[in-house]
Amino acid sequence: MKKQIALFLSVALLLALCGCTARKEPTGESDTEVVNPIHETDAAGVAERLGATMTAPEGAENVSYRLIDGEQPIGEMTFTLEGRDYAYRMAPSAMGEESIDGMHYDWQQSGETPVGYLSAALSWNEGGAGVIRWFDTVPGMLYSLSMNEGASREALSATANLLFAPLQGEADGDVTPAATEAPQSGEDAPATAESDAFAAAYRAAIERIRTDARPGTAGGSLVSAGCCAELCDVFTAHAPEGERVRTLLEEYMATLDGDALALYRQQLESVLDSFDEVAGPNGAGLLETAGCSSTREGWDAASLRGYLAQMGLAGKNTAAYSPVLEAYAAAKRENYSKQQLVDKDMNFMAGDCTLGYLVRDLDGDGTDELVIGPMEEDDFYRGMILELYTLDEQGAPRRVLQSTERDRWYNVSLPVAHNDASSSAAESASNNYLYDGGEMTLLGEGEGGQRPMLLCPLLP
Repeated sequence: MKKQIALFLSVALLLALCGCTARKEPTGESDTEVVNPIHETDAAGVAERLGATMTAPEGAENVSYRLIDGEQPIGEMTFTLEGRDYAYRMAPSAMGEESIDGMHYDWQQSGETPVGYLSAALSWNEGGAGVIRWFDTVPGMLYSLSMNEGASREALSATANLLFAPLQGEADGDVTPAATEAPQSGEDAPATAESDAFAAAYRAAIERIRTDARPGTAGGSLVSAGCCAELCDVFTAHAPEGERVRTLLEEYMATLDGDALALYRQQLESVLDSFDEVAGPNGAGLLETAGCSSTREGWDAASLRGYLAQMGLAGKNTAAYSPVLEAYAAAKRENYSKQQLVDKDMNFMAGDCTLGYLVRDLDGDGTDELVIGPMEEDDFYRGMILELYTLDEQGAPRRVLQSTERDRWYNVSLPVAHNDASSSAAESASNNYLYDGGEMTLLGEGEGGQRPMLLCPLLP
């Protein structure tokens, strides 16, 4: 017992001596405090520190700004857009290899997508956390946009394109000084492409077609279905003008040339051709198999057909067929009788329906064909080809086929068409044909097609 008491006293004495040697005598100077590296600021404060502005997208709520001190300062803007919370960060960087977003997760999905003229890396868990990162080499600026919940490829890509304002010219590489004034907001804010929610979402969707769609390969139809659903969700959410859908796509296609443009046309057609399956009764299961998160909520098939038809006309040689299109437009405006249509060598069945048209290179020979058909989708008119034209050696329209009441042509899946012909109750034929080289080639007997086509209305 005495030994235990002695041991206890020895330890206590040792601790007391240590405490004495560790104690500092007052010096009159304050101890060093840990400084908080995060500072609340505003848009002007970020611009002054980084030499670049952070502008909230139109419609954003709960916008706030911070500066984070470190080896390189980081600017942060948090905001809520369409019910989702985002954190947008920018930081000067020499190599773009740093991590500035603090998003360290086991990601279920990843990919690439364009942000402006740059390539961005996506990582996300569908409906959960997600982040998109990109680096602009010339000004040396690193960017990230993150979400803690509600993430999807579409939400990250579209919002990043809304936010990104290049610090140098896109086309010629000219460097423009970064603005240091506080960004404008409200009614005084200038309207720009970067602030257009539809343009950003639409550009992301049409770029995904180029990067992801692989027509004719294993699984290619599923990818095309997912791309089509993304387009339909964009159109449903924003209800754009039809002409703008075509114009923006033509602007994008103008950046492609040669083999890249030819491939993109094939990719685009595979996506457009998948609409009937995507919007049909089995579409939900198809999209689930494709790994697409679209629920098809709010889709209106007629409106979506119109938008997709405008996409189908992008970059096509419609001018070559203007004599035909203008003649039919005049006939509809002036309400021609059947006899007037026959007298002008036009399809007399055109007087009883709403006319639409599509222009597409059906046989891949580099010449666009013109299809004129009814917009109605009843049992008689659905998928009917009233007339099919190609161009002759002089570049003038030449009619390949014309439907009549007893010799009707229907779309199976162009360039394959179906013909129902009868000369009497006892004599009839039902065959499939392939359009190739300006002619219809018999394939053999087949069932009727009547697959609806993506037709643009002939008259507004």
